[in-house]
Amino acid sequence: IQDDLDVLADPDATDDEKKAAVEDLERKLTDDEKAANVLHTLTVKYENGAADKTLRGKTGAVVTIDDAYPTKEGYAFTGWTADKGAASGKTYTFADGDATVTAGWYDLSELNDAIDDAEDLLDDPVLGSQVEMLKAGRLGEAYDAIQEGFQQKTLEEWIPILTELDIPYAVCKTYEEVVDDEQAWANDVFYKMDYPRGPKALVRTPITMAETPLPPYEKAPLLGEHTEEVLRDLGYSDEQIQAMIADGTVGVWKE
Repeated sequence: IQDDLDVLADPDATDDEKKAAVEDLERKLTDDEKAANVLHTLTVKYENGAADKTLRGKTGAVVTIDDAYPTKEGYAFTGWTADKGAASGKTYTFADGDATVTAGWYDLSELNDAIDDAEDLLDDPVLGSQVEMLKAGRLGEAYDAIQEGFQQKTLEEWIPILTELDIPYAVCKTYEEVVDDEQAWANDVFYKMDYPRGPKALVRTPITMAETPLPPYEKAPLLGEHTEEVLRDLGYSDEQIQAMIADGTVGVWKE
C-alpha cells in the first residue's frame, strides 16, 4: 500500500503509473482502510504562465512541490499560500480534503517607486558617510529615515525587494519559523532525532572543527527505558524484576 501511495505522491510519476497505483489500492484496501487512506488532491498554481500541476496524498502526508521556486519576468517569487493544509518552503502537508497552493509574486516595478521616494536621501553627501553624519550631528536623522521607510511595507513585501537589490538582511524569526528554515537545515544547525512520539529537531553545537568532528547524535534514554537491563546486570532474575515492576518498586518505560 505504501508503495502505491509513494507513487501517487511522486511529482515525477507518469499518469499511467498513478492510474495503476490507484487501481492497485482499490484491490488491496478494505472499506475501513480506504476511509483511513483517502487520497486528496493538491493543485499547484504557479501564476506565471506555467500549467497547473496536481499532487496526491492522504491527510498528514508531506509532498515536495515540483518547481518549488518558480520565476516570472518582472516579479520576485514570495512563497506559497495554501487554502488548506500547510505550505512551507518547497513542501506541503496535506490536511483533510482537496487543497490549492498558489505562488505569490511581488511586482518589481515598485522598486522604482521606492528609489524615487529616497532620491533626496541618496543625493545627500552627508548621509552617504557615517563619519560625515557623526560630524554633522545627523546620525539619528539617517536612522529615523531608515526606520520610517521600513515601516511602509510588511516583511513579506521587503524580502523580495532586499533580495533583488542584493542587500544582506536577516529576519528575526520565532523558534517555530527557524525550524522550518531550509537554510538552517542546509547549514546543519539542526538534527532530526526520532522519538516514540515523533521526530524532534535538536540544536547542534555552533562550533565545528576539522580535526574533531561531532560524534553521532544519540537521544537520551527515556525514563525507565533501561530499568530491566540494569537490574539484570546487578544480578536480579527475570522473575524478581517482574515482581518489582508489578508492586511498583521500580518503573519501566511504556509506549
